[in-house]
Amino acid sequence: MSSMSFVRGGSAARRASSAVVIVVVQAFAAWLGAALARAGDDAYELGSESMRREGVPRGTVTEHVWKSEIFAGTIRRYWVYEPAGHDRTRAADLLVLQDGHAYVSEDGQFRVPVVLDNLVHAGDLPPIVAVFIDPGHRSEELPEKPGWQPQPRNRSFEYDTPSDQYARFLLEEILPEVAKTCAITVDPDRRAIGGISSGGICAFTVAWERPDAFRRVLSHVGSFTNIRGGHVYPALIRKTPPKPLRVFLQDGSGDLDNAHGSWPLANQQMAAALRFTKYDHRFVYGEGEHSGKHGGAILPDSLRWLWRAGDAIAARGAKPEKLAGGFGFTEGPAVDAAGNVYFTDQPNDRILRWSTAGELSTFLEPSGRANGLFFDRHGNLLACADEKNELWSIDPSGAKTVLVERYAEKRLNGPNDLWIAPDGGVYFTDPFYRREYWEHTEREQDGEHVYWLSPDRREVRRVAEGFVRPNGIVGTPDGRVLYVADLGAKKTWQFRIRPDGSLTSRKPFCELGSDGMTIDDAGNVYLTGKGVTVFDATGRQIDAIAVEAAWTANVCFGGADLRTLFITAQEGLWALPTRVRGVRPGAPRVTR
Repeated sequence: MSSMSFVRGGSAARRASSAVVIVVVQAFAAWLGAALARAGDDAYELGSESMRREGVPRGTVTEHVWKSEIFAGTIRRYWVYEPAGHDRTRAADLLVLQDGHAYVSEDGQFRVPVVLDNLVHAGDLPPIVAVFIDPGHRSEELPEKPGWQPQPRNRSFEYDTPSDQYARFLLEEILPEVAKTCAITVDPDRRAIGGISSGGICAFTVAWERPDAFRRVLSHVGSFTNIRGGHVYPALIRKTPPKPLRVFLQDGSGDLDNAHGSWPLANQQMAAALRFTKYDHRFVYGEGEHSGKHGGAILPDSLRWLWRAGDAIAARGAKPEKLAGGFGFTEGPAVDAAGNVYFTDQPNDRILRWSTAGELSTFLEPSGRANGLFFDRHGNLLACADEKNELWSIDPSGAKTVLVERYAEKRLNGPNDLWIAPDGGVYFTDPFYRREYWEHTEREQDGEHVYWLSPDRREVRRVAEGFVRPNGIVGTPDGRVLYVADLGAKKTWQFRIRPDGSLTSRKPFCELGSDGMTIDDAGNVYLTGKGVTVFDATGRQIDAIAVEAAWTANVCFGGADLRTLFITAQEGLWALPTRVRGVRPGAPRVTR
């Protein structure tokens, strides 16, 4: 028995000793985790745009108190910022921030009045009225000082509840009161709402419930967790038709992880859902903890992103200009290494050249009624010779070499449009336009495919099929992705390009076909038809460029700096100065 007791006692001692070790290890791990999180947080510092600058006029900030009826029994502070020299009769843009005391302070982590003064003065932002609102206290009197202590008792209910109550509070109580003294816009595209932690999910809830009132969201370490059911947002975003919102999310790997959920994972789920549904969004994920240090450090850039002038492609104030007209039907624009643009006047059987100096000349006549054009790395112009049903290579002198002829079972097949990959391989479409222009029967079908010509020009291979009328075609600058527009099906498809030239991973890109296509160096894709429609790399439409022509056929970037979009439209050639840059032909082969 004694030995038994001894063994037990020894085990107990060892267990006690082990428990102490475990507690020490756990305490050390907790300390180390906190230290690492603080180290990550301390990596973020405010920049000069968050500091007072000499010569920058200061806006005004006024403090107010509000007793709510929608949140009955609550009282709160709010502050209103107006930019220097603001004309109160002209409707300003609007920024509403929850946990207002954290944002309005000039020595805190955000310093919004300072940032707005600097950005508005620099012309980076329009005049903005900012409203900073604290959550409600359930008392008759406010605490002596604003802040987190004492904690506003109504904060979680107001901020974390996924309902329209807080939106109604803003739209029916606070904003009408603000509008009594200064005009604020009613345009939802010029109104942003933001907050930190529970204030972040609150901001998203307001825009989600009332996109007719707010369409820009700024969330710092947002609490998209199960505090009061807000963890459902990623699923709702995926299963709800997209709303016209622009969303900026910020979070860090050192953020909270507790019974309500993991903040880093929740924000990553939000970003993934927004990306899946093709929202206009940005997610900045760092190493910080649950604080405003990271969000404050990037606040100037966050506000610039929220207020950027859409994704408009055109340069400021620019519209498409008609450069030349009187042609039969213009098609196939292509740019050479110097920025000169070549295009076809198909019914009149000629290829024309628009130089960087703005001079028009004839490059080749007759041209085989050429359709699509594209320059290779050697300065040769490849042309889809529609009349001959051949693919030509035309050197700078105009001498031609037939690269492809009678590559399919029926003689009437012929290339229509093409793109040359960085490795020199040529992809071309065959929509089988014969007899009458739009006639198509299954009995006649032997086109409707995409073909690939090997870089050494020795092999032609069918690489994609199952289209109605594939037409426009273009690839990404890195040679990894190919887009094919099916004009007959009114769809554009996306493929992955394998190193051997074959295609895989076919998936829909957008619900629009196109006669011609181009791409810029940011990966935005341009489709034609009624004007020019622009999609980003996710397939989200970001712009629609109106052209005073019933039909646009094709597009390319040209000019010495590749910042002009050239558009062939019926009997004319048009040009639009842009904010973006095209892709220069003859780019070197990439390693995949």
